[in-house]
Amino acid sequence: MQSFTLAELNRYITRVIALNFPDPIWVKAEILQVKESRGHNYLELIQKEDDGQQIAAQAQAVLWNKTHAQILKNLQLPDLSSYLQAGTEVSLLVDVQHHSIYGLKLSVQNIDPSYTLGKLELIRQQTMAKIKGEGLTTLNASIQVPAILQRIAIISSAQASGYQDFIQQLDSNKYGYYFHCQLFSSALQGAKVSQEMTEALAKITQQSNAYDCVVIIRGGGSRLDLSSFDQYEVAAAVARMPLPVFTGIGHETDTTVTDVVSHRAFKTPTAVAAFILERNRAFEQSLIDLRIKIVSGLQHTLMAHQRRLDASKQAIRHAGAQSMQTASAYLEQVYWKVTQQIQVSLSSAAMSLERQSEKLKLLNPTSIFDRGYSLTLCNGSIIKDARDLSKGDDISTKYAQGSSQSTVTQTETT
Repeated sequence: MQSFTLAELNRYITRVIALNFPDPIWVKAEILQVKESRGHNYLELIQKEDDGQQIAAQAQAVLWNKTHAQILKNLQLPDLSSYLQAGTEVSLLVDVQHHSIYGLKLSVQNIDPSYTLGKLELIRQQTMAKIKGEGLTTLNASIQVPAILQRIAIISSAQASGYQDFIQQLDSNKYGYYFHCQLFSSALQGAKVSQEMTEALAKITQQSNAYDCVVIIRGGGSRLDLSSFDQYEVAAAVARMPLPVFTGIGHETDTTVTDVVSHRAFKTPTAVAAFILERNRAFEQSLIDLRIKIVSGLQHTLMAHQRRLDASKQAIRHAGAQSMQTASAYLEQVYWKVTQQIQVSLSSAAMSLERQSEKLKLLNPTSIFDRGYSLTLCNGSIIKDARDLSKGDDISTKYAQGSSQSTVTQTETT
């Protein structure tokens, strides 16, 4: 059996690789880790088993600074940071090298953006299919939005320009509206987005009564930067939120799955702020219109009542005049009747008085004396019965003309 030293074996492997891979080749892999040093990018590449859990292969690759600059120039890209992220599947043109000390090393010569974007689109389609299958597409959109959006839970990064633009637009609104905004920090790109964003959504759910809505803000970026918002975990968590979720992820042409399942998606963070301000303004205007309507209705009602009151006053005046005339005529009739009755009563009383006067004249003692009668007194008392006298009583008798004195000598009774 042939025997090799380690150095011989490594030199042999180096020659085999050099002979079999004289030119760069395209390798498809997933980036497990990225480290940058002095402008160079050191990549840990892996390939997973079909179950997506176990690692089937692993290798190291390096993208040198000069090569990095040349790739950017060839692809006319501002940077490769969106592609060189942990969890991103890439297709790399690599020069396969083997060093007797450092082992196998893949030197990156180029990158195929279309492959990565294609894989992302496939993931997006798979996520959309799953979301639709679970009935989550319109779940959040069915939530009723409060009339006033004032307490806002924001998922973003404090350093994100979109977040700063959103806050500034709300704070400097021309209506003088006040807003309570609470930031729940989360990564906006890369492998940590799914975990941090779902955790932020879970925290908001626990205190959902404290907020009117949720706003997810990113503020620009490439299509690849937005790939985290196509992940099922993020989209499903947004769809199941008990509050309406508005997104301002900031991409003019592409729509993420998170945008689709949200209550409403906006192109930019400032567009979300404008929507909130306009909604609050519309509510305020509705109150103003309602106040005007109520005041106008009250004024109309008061005017109608005033017209009826004026008409009633006029009717009362007219009825009063007629009543006065009727009462006056009635009083005149009563006065005439009373006058007549008084005159009749006075005449009757005069006649009665005259009759009584005649009777009194007949009863007058003078009149009685004139008819031949006399009045007998004994001790100043009128004598009506002879039995009231005794023999020897002195009596006085009055006549129509004069009187006489006598003494009783004898009395007789009949």
